[in-house]
Amino acid sequence: MDTRSTIPPATPDRPQMTRRQLFSLFGLGHDDSSAPRPPTPHVATPVVLGSTRLTVSEACTSCSACVQACPQGALLLDEATLWFQMAACTGCRACVDCCPQHAITLSPADDTHETGASAIAVHTDDQVTCRICGQQVGSRLLLAKVAALLGQSTVDDLCPDCKASAVLTSQAHPSPVIP
Repeated sequence: MDTRSTIPPATPDRPQMTRRQLFSLFGLGHDDSSAPRPPTPHVATPVVLGSTRLTVSEACTSCSACVQACPQGALLLDEATLWFQMAACTGCRACVDCCPQHAITLSPADDTHETGASAIAVHTDDQVTCRICGQQVGSRLLLAKVAALLGQSTVDDLCPDCKASAVLTSQAHPSPVIP
């Protein structure tokens, strides 16, 4: 018994289809080399790890968006220093695309001596600490950016917990209004 599927018989409302028509209907190739072929899909060139140099401009606010976006873990923000591990970078540009300050650029590494397993400090900023408890609040440039966006000259250097306590204390003990 033949187990191959057969072409259904023709009916008045559905004429018999040829093999060529069936193949083209389902996008399958056939032996006719003169027929136009779909273009070959582009195959990306493999990325060589450690072949990319990362540069960070002074516009960086150490917001850590690039660190969170990097799928390879090639970026690390430690205190107020941004570290880059060239050997882990694939050049995917996730860090460049997500940077709100447009402070990151990638370029090919010039020399094989640049590549290595050690991390390189690519940006450093002063870390601001809470004036009450000493917890890290953010980088100096990040707080300056927030102040500018709010239209203020400065932003309180308080962590979220101390800021909440200060607001609640000021609401519980309002200062007397002098007429």
